[in-house]
Amino acid sequence: MPWIGLDDTDTLSGGCTTYEFHLLIEELSRLSNLGSPWSMPKDSRLVRLWPFASKRTRGNAALALNIDVLDGHEKELFDFLEVWYFSLKQKISKFDVVPSNHSDRIQHPPEPCLLYLNNQFPEFYWKAVRSNVSVDEAKSIILKDPKSKFWGEEGKMSGLIGSLAAISWMGEHDCTWELTAYRSSENYNSKRNISQESVKLMSNKYPKTIINRDPNSKKTLITPNTPCPILYGIRSENSTEALMAHNYLQSFQENEVCNSFQIWRTNQATGDHLEKRHEGMLKSDPLILKGG
Repeated sequence: MPWIGLDDTDTLSGGCTTYEFHLLIEELSRLSNLGSPWSMPKDSRLVRLWPFASKRTRGNAALALNIDVLDGHEKELFDFLEVWYFSLKQKISKFDVVPSNHSDRIQHPPEPCLLYLNNQFPEFYWKAVRSNVSVDEAKSIILKDPKSKFWGEEGKMSGLIGSLAAISWMGEHDCTWELTAYRSSENYNSKRNISQESVKLMSNKYPKTIINRDPNSKKTLITPNTPCPILYGIRSENSTEALMAHNYLQSFQENEVCNSFQIWRTNQATGDHLEKRHEGMLKSDPLILKGG
């Protein structure tokens, strides 16, 4: 069953891979309803990879979706994806590469890749979530699928790693959900107005939502601090409660109204990146440092 994956479209100065993929999902859905030879996208997933990957930007997340294509009509989908990809590439070429305020990690220009694949390779996901992997390794696996197709700039294809890993995540035994709410473009450069009290009430009302607030500082954890299109992200143990919590937040008059949203199946809070576990005794309080 065919998959589409995307990664590496953002910088610290702008851009957002989840938002670009959300727009792709909306356009694929619109064209499907108009009679294009593919199904509505399904199993939209947000997959976070190894936290110490050398070229990560922010959260090191990659995206994928599942889609059915009528036999013999793959070229029509490829033609659409090619136009969409080069339009995306032109958009993100305007973003500057700026240094991080939170770490000394060297920042790199984005190397976006869009991938179409018929097969999943779970062993690659496990390697990508726990270690650095190379573009050549990803490419060699992709080429095992004779019907695969990818878009990227030769010599600048870091995005293939995340695209393949997101497609290859099975998520059969453990997963969580995230509802990502997006802002109207006119609000991008303004402060996000989501009251801390509403997030606290939401957390109490919907206990299946997770990682909403820092219990020590009492600060909200669902809103980012970067100039990106995301208004907030609500993580949850199930998709229904994520949607209910979102509707609840939007019911507060003082909160910023979102423009659109997407629900993702994710590997967040699953511990997939942990290879070994050790037991020990805590001798002092942990330190809270910037940069995670």
